[in-house]
Amino acid sequence: MKKLTMLSIKLIAVGVIILSMNAKTLAQSDNAGNGLVSNMTIGVKAGFNYGFLAEDYKSRFTDYRPGYMIGIAASYYILDWIAISPEVYYMEHGGNNLPHTLMYAPGSAALIDLEQIDLEIRTIDIPVLATIHIPGASGDFQLKVVAGPSFGYTMNATGINTRIIGFNETKSYTKTDFTDVIDYWEYTATVGAGFNLKISSLVLSVEGRYRAGMSNLHTRDNSENFRSNTYMLTVGIGL
Repeated sequence: MKKLTMLSIKLIAVGVIILSMNAKTLAQSDNAGNGLVSNMTIGVKAGFNYGFLAEDYKSRFTDYRPGYMIGIAASYYILDWIAISPEVYYMEHGGNNLPHTLMYAPGSAALIDLEQIDLEIRTIDIPVLATIHIPGASGDFQLKVVAGPSFGYTMNATGINTRIIGFNETKSYTKTDFTDVIDYWEYTATVGAGFNLKISSLVLSVEGRYRAGMSNLHTRDNSENFRSNTYMLTVGIGL
């Protein structure tokens, strides 16, 4: 599991290097008069997640679970005020304090002494967003809104079980692999707002987002449906 996570981060890092090299090529082309770089920014993005599980995009039935995301992002400007912004990033999300029978069948031995179960899902997410700059903001500082669909591939999912053992009520922590009961494909919708700040040849991007689950993640028959919803705060640097 850790190997898969590290591999994903390494692949994203390689992608960042390749995209950075391409961005430098675009910059050189721009210096030659082609003007390509004014239409495109390419860079890295990272941030913090605050996720929960719900029956739909808002009806939360778990506690919030913190996580993070890291990846690469690009924006191609169709007009001065609108861009298409594809991204690829690794993220961790899920929820804490799930209903016990959401992941374990009623009567299962796994429910014995179980106090709490948390779920962590590791996903490669591919949003394709529209970025629209708000009229009136100009110069090096620009306000913006973003919206669009996201397509996620579930790498793995882990349940963190907390049990109370014995008369001394000692807490015991174990993990369960739930990858087989979580759908490999996830469809979500992302909306958000933020700003771009141009600093010399770089563009700083800061955004607040809401990633709403649009597809059921549970693959077991006769089990309660649930979706993963996530609040996100992201910071990016582009060329």
